Amino acid sequence: MLLSVDVMAAEFEYSGEIGIEERYFFEQGQHAEQLEHSQTSFYFEPELYWAWNKGSDSFTFKPFLRVDSQDNERTRGDIRELSYIHARDDWELRVGLRKEFWGVAEFQHLVDVFNQTDGTGDSDAEDKLGQQMLNLSLVKD
Repeated sequence: MLLSVDVMAAEFEYSGEIGIEERYFFEQGQHAEQLEHSQTSFYFEPELYWAWNKGSDSFTFKPFLRVDSQDNERTRGDIRELSYIHARDDWELRVGLRKEFWGVAEFQHLVDVFNQTDGTGDSDAEDKLGQQMLNLSLVKD
C-alpha cells in the first residue's frame, strides 16, 4: 500500500508489509523443549517517509513487530530504520538508524559488514537490523 499526500510543500508516503509465516516440521523433535509440528508467526513492518524543503530534507521511520505462536525469542519489536537526511548541492548528511547495503553482485553479500543479521528472521540471513550511523558525503572534483 502506498499513500502520498502534499501538505505545505511536504511529501508523505506510507507503505509497509504485513504477513503470516508458517513453519511445519515433518518429524517430531529429539528433545521435549523443541517445537511441535507447526509454528505460526505474524509480522508487521510499516514505513513512513516524509520529505520537505523541496526534497532537501527527509525523515524515514520503519519499525518491525513479530508475534510468534511458539517461540518467545522470535516475538519482538525493533526499529529497522529511523533516519534524517539533509542534502545540498555538494554534500549530504545522514543521521540515525539505517541499513547500509553493500554486495549487489555477490550471492552471499560477503562485504556486508555493517549490518547485523537478524537471527530471529528468515533462515537465509538476508534480514538485517538497522545500525547507528552518522554519514557525511562530500561531492568534490
